[in-house]
Amino acid sequence: MAPIAGAVSGGGIAQMGQNSLPSRETPMTIEDIESIAKKLKRANDGTADHNTAMVNAVGLLFGLYARERTGDAQYVESTMIAANAYANADDFYWHQGKIPRRPPDSEGYGLDALYRLYKAKSGWIFLACPFEEEWTVLCKTLGRSDLLVDSRFDTKLSRQHNDRDLAAELSEIFLSKDPLDWEQLLTDADVACVKAEDRGMYHFFNEDEHIRNNGFLKEVAATRHGRFWRYNPVINFSETGGKAEAAPLKGEHTQRILGELGYTSIQILDFKERGIVDWEES
Repeated sequence: MAPIAGAVSGGGIAQMGQNSLPSRETPMTIEDIESIAKKLKRANDGTADHNTAMVNAVGLLFGLYARERTGDAQYVESTMIAANAYANADDFYWHQGKIPRRPPDSEGYGLDALYRLYKAKSGWIFLACPFEEEWTVLCKTLGRSDLLVDSRFDTKLSRQHNDRDLAAELSEIFLSKDPLDWEQLLTDADVACVKAEDRGMYHFFNEDEHIRNNGFLKEVAATRHGRFWRYNPVINFSETGGKAEAAPLKGEHTQRILGELGYTSIQILDFKERGIVDWEES
């Protein structure tokens, strides 16, 4: 059920509107590329592709694991719609009495005062503190045990009714330290809090030390464009290492493969002239 025809025909670009893409000769900064990428994503969200890849990989691994344990082979099949139903199961299915999904607030900070972004002294943090025991630890770690006995916040229900007030209280607190200080303090207390990445995805992948140290980037060489950095596989198997290289030009390997199959240079050029094969010059 993958929309291959739509992808090949450029459906996403068409949905962006006419003249949405700059010409090939237009010089672009990372910020320019990021802006165009956001428009393309809004026109044709590609999240479904990633979900399908991950769910298919998990399904295959389950099948292989079952075969190793039982000796019986498994038939594994998935479709794009089934894979995304699985990935979004919390909101894909409906049943009588189902609690509706909570939408983010109008400003896009998060779901509520205990699960949202907060501005810190420099930059931002994301706090995830949904459980009662975490709420208690949070208040004590922040040195604000008074919030535990405040009638506006002393129960989960009262916190829901006074969510704006609680967000205002926490906003004032988090302005006092830098993001990494809050991350260290709260995670040490087993309360989920992380520095939010606010440089943009491209700056993060190209500048963050964590990315390089974990091998998430690899320098490769493209035939036409030279050397550049690309993403590395995030999973490597013990007997089959992941491979990440530059994409080839159209038909870049055609002549070599046909030569290995025994065709002569004259035959290969004849194939090209007759439109049987094709390649572009580097």
